[in-house]
Amino acid sequence: MVECSMNAFYIDVPSAIEDEDELVDWIRENVQKFVPAMDLDASIYGERATVHGDPEITNVEVKDNRVSISYVFHWEEYNGCSDINRSGNSADCITGELEDYLLVFEESSPKEKRSPNDEL
Repeated sequence: MVECSMNAFYIDVPSAIEDEDELVDWIRENVQKFVPAMDLDASIYGERATVHGDPEITNVEVKDNRVSISYVFHWEEYNGCSDINRSGNSADCITGELEDYLLVFEESSPKEKRSPNDEL
């Protein structure tokens, strides 16, 4: 079960998981449970940019009840009037705490939109 409060996401971890390796495998097999905690906002790449497909977990680290999940997602933007297609991949990471078979992730803060001045 995934629950959301004002500033955090809570994800139940099965009690059958006994060690870090099992936890890592379970996280990789259940990527959809972690999507609410991930920042999948493609709008920083363009007003019409949207996420395509599921995010891919690229790395999971567990240390002292702290869980870091690195992921990548694919985005695309189509501007029909200009006949311009753009796409790319964006990587990010979420970090949470494991507390008695419950993973707690803080809500991510939105990224600033890109500007042409960023290129200078």
